[in-house]
Amino acid sequence: MVGSTTTDAQTDSARRGSVGLTALWLALPLLGKPLAVISLLIFPVIRDRNGAGMPLLWGYFLLSCVYGAYICIRALAAGAGATEPILDTLTVVLIPGLVYWVVRTPVRLNLKILFQLVVISLVLVLLATLVERYIFDVRRPELLLGNPFNLAPLLFLPLFIATMDTLAPSRIWVWLGLIAATMTLFVLGGLVQTRGLFIGAVLLWILRAVFMLTEPPDVRTRLWAACRMLLPLFLAGALVFANGEVFSRYKAAANIILTQDSTKEWSTDLRYRMIEAGIRAGKERPYFGYGPQHRFDAALPDPETFPKRFSHLHNDFVTHWVAGGVPAVVLLTALLMYPAIAGFTRSVGQSRNQLAQARGFGVLTSCALLGTAAANNVFFTDISAYSTSLTIVWSLVFIEVLKGKESSDAS
Repeated sequence: MVGSTTTDAQTDSARRGSVGLTALWLALPLLGKPLAVISLLIFPVIRDRNGAGMPLLWGYFLLSCVYGAYICIRALAAGAGATEPILDTLTVVLIPGLVYWVVRTPVRLNLKILFQLVVISLVLVLLATLVERYIFDVRRPELLLGNPFNLAPLLFLPLFIATMDTLAPSRIWVWLGLIAATMTLFVLGGLVQTRGLFIGAVLLWILRAVFMLTEPPDVRTRLWAACRMLLPLFLAGALVFANGEVFSRYKAAANIILTQDSTKEWSTDLRYRMIEAGIRAGKERPYFGYGPQHRFDAALPDPETFPKRFSHLHNDFVTHWVAGGVPAVVLLTALLMYPAIAGFTRSVGQSRNQLAQARGFGVLTSCALLGTAAANNVFFTDISAYSTSLTIVWSLVFIEVLKGKESSDAS
């Protein structure tokens, strides 16, 4: 097991918080909202009975409290309708607080078993998505999460872990991990058809290969591992673009980027108009916004000119700017950047290999979350707030494991 060694069997057996949290996080894409509700009952059961709290979790919890307090105060100051954003924001604070209470140090996770579970989880997500798409004829599978974008934080992190070949228990599992990650790309780009997420995942995949070159022992040794990981990327692209309908959507998006003509594709046109209206509204009240309950209507108040109504503006930075001004954007960015900051926090006795893994994982996690926020939303709906918060706190637990003195033994 990873973490400091102990001869106290009772203490060791009680260290179950990180294991239970991992099981909850891996199961959420498949069980969705029902699991999110009953998890509040699960946390007390998996709680570690002894040990000190995790400093990384405590820091994130305090930051989430500042964010939550500001959003709640701004919502109350804006008048009627404050209940909905306050309830959503409570999740952002509650999950870090509960996990800090549940997971105690030293943190223990068997990284080899974790790698295997991640691969199995990604395969199950693929199978469930195929069933939903081709048996139940759901055009854009979203499993039980209510929106395809809610899959993003729950699939990006396993994708990174499945490509961390130094954690795999054997060479066969290295290739199984790459295959599982390829299937994850296919789920995002070909089945769920979220173009922004797929393109973002491709960029993150390439960045992951770059981080591989920075890992010990040296660039020459790790060059083959980086090249080997890029091979399935081309396979995933071939699988996605083999579908003519899917390919046409990506072609339309590319045409919009090159010609600046958003009228040829309704989905991108809607996003363009929402973000443009949000920026315009944000400029009118840049410092404190209009209040979280007015985050959409303040930008697009007339249902006749924009009939479709959403809970956000499909860019969470713009949504937060309209909702709470500059402080809300700064706090949102700080929360999403926290895993990257945690990855660069060096622990006593940490080896170069452990630091490289923690740094790479933290940066990739924050990039994935920032990209998801730029393309949709991460906090201003109930299940988004839950899945994003759970992903962030689990990433902090995993970074703590990678920083452990004995991580190298398990990786």
